[in-house]
Parts: sequence; C-alpha cells; structure tokens
Amino acid sequence: MPFNGVTVVSNSRAEAGPLESVIKALPGCSVTRFNSDGMSPAVAVAQAITFFTVMFKAQDTKLVVLLGDRYETLAAAMAAMFSAIPVAHIHGGETTAGAFDDALRHSISHMATLHFVATDDFAVKLATMGIDANAVTVSGAPGLDGIEGNSAKRDRNEVLVTYHPETRLSDYGVAQCRQMLQALAQHYRSGCDITFCGVNNDPGSDEIKELIEDFCGPRSFARIVTTMNHREYIEKMQHVALVVGNSSAGVIEAPWVGVPSINLGDRQKGRPMASSVYSSMDCIGQAITHDDPWTPIYCGGAAKVIAAVIKDWRDGL
Repeated sequence: MPFNGVTVVSNSRAEAGPLESVIKALPGCSVTRFNSDGMSPAVAVAQAITFFTVMFKAQDTKLVVLLGDRYETLAAAMAAMFSAIPVAHIHGGETTAGAFDDALRHSISHMATLHFVATDDFAVKLATMGIDANAVTVSGAPGLDGIEGNSAKRDRNEVLVTYHPETRLSDYGVAQCRQMLQALAQHYRSGCDITFCGVNNDPGSDEIKELIEDFCGPRSFARIVTTMNHREYIEKMQHVALVVGNSSAGVIEAPWVGVPSINLGDRQKGRPMASSVYSSMDCIGQAITHDDPWTPIYCGGAAKVIAAVIKDWRDGL
C-alpha cells in the first residue's frame, strides 16, 4: 500500500544516508529538506519551523518521519506538533553528552507518537523519560541496512577522519582537533592515505575546517572530501585501517563494518561502545592491529520494521 500522506524529513548528509532505506520502504511518501547552509542554529530553527509548517500543509501530511537530533529536525518536530500532525522518531533514547544534540533528541522524543530505537537499552531510556512503552519499537539502525556486517577489506595505510565541533565545549573542540592532527602528523607520513570528511555547520566549524585545510595543504597524502554520500562513505570505510574523529559513524557503522575506530572527546559520550572503539590517539597502533572478536552493538534491518509498524498504525486510524 502506498504511504501517501507520510512525509520524511531529510535535512543533512548525516540523515540522508540512514534514511535512504526507510524512504525506499515507504513507497509514495514525500521527502522534504530544509537547507540551513550559512545559518546559525537559532536562525535555522526559526526559519525552518515556518518552512515545515507550510510544506506539511501543502503536502497534506498525516505523519512526519524524523531521524536523529539535528536542530533542523527539532524545527520539523515543532512544526508538526503545532500543526497536530503525529511524528515518528528514529534513533531516540540515545545519549551524546558532548553536544547540544542530546537535548534536541530528547525534546523530539517527547513530541513523537511513534518511536523507533536502535537497541533495547534505548527503549528503556525512553521509558524512564515517561514515554509509553507500547509506542516504542526496537528496529535497529537504518544506516546499517544493506551493509554486510564485518565486510572490511582493510588497507593498513588508509585512515578515514570525521571531526565535528563539540558544542558543549567553550572552544567547540578546536584544541582537541589540533591534538588529533598532531597525532596523525606524527604517526603517518608519505605512502599512506588520510581522507577527511566535511565538517558540519555547528558553531566552531570554521576554525576546525581551517585547521584541517592547513594540515592537508603541505601533505599530498591527505585530502578533504566533502561530497561523499552515505553509500560512498561506507565503501570508503570498508577499505581503511582506521576511522578517527567524533562522528557517530565511528561508534555505529565502523564496528558493524569491521573497522576499528578512535572516538575522541565527549561528543558521543553516553552511546554504548563496541570493543573495537578506542578513546585516545595514543591507541593508534593498538587500534590498527585490533583482532579481538567483533562485538557490534548496533545492527541493521530497520527499514522493514519501521514500514510495518507505520502501516499497522495507519490501518488502525
């Protein structure tokens, strides 16, 4: 049955990849995006609320599907709530203490009618927040849909780096980024390949981008790639020796793919960590040679579960 009246909000590259399988599982749904490039979070939220309010009315939206915790996503949840449109929220119940995304995620959960969480622990977390357990489904992580577990073909000379501002720190994680780059410079020389992914638009991003550009400038083996989609990112990850930075990809995707990672700072603090996730640049050598049994915490298969629950919910209206 076509999912007419369902609107999926996909605002950023970080959301677009994990939502790809969900959109495919909801034939007939609408997909809406708000472009916040160049805006501060406050301005983006203010403008996005109006944008989504107008779009939901124009599309005759009956259910809004949201993933994660970005401020544009919060705006979509607010627009839906004030328009009396139910929300289905994916990846609620998680904790990321080092980013303001944490407060946004929990706020979105309180506005949602349907909840799709990645693990049993996150379902328990929502229950402690007062959310009805009957509205919560453990679906898995849609960003892992279609990705074969432990599929890495690791090249020990390649590193994939994704570093975003840590918005709970006064310097937004700039000092930590500088330390990360110093460690990479000491450990890697010519003959290797370091790929940096684009930095998001959170406060502090300009200085972090500048540090990374300055690092890559004199090093022919280091480059910045800002155009990779989720599928290309995973394909790259499957061939590197190590994932470094503070992105959720080092915690969710990397262990599933079978690549060790180094997670820096508190941006992902509160998320469960697999044994292949290290927490210091001093562990580069140990991480690269990681050979303990792989214990990914997140798993895929989410889109089919999400689509089935949404169909049952619609049929029950």
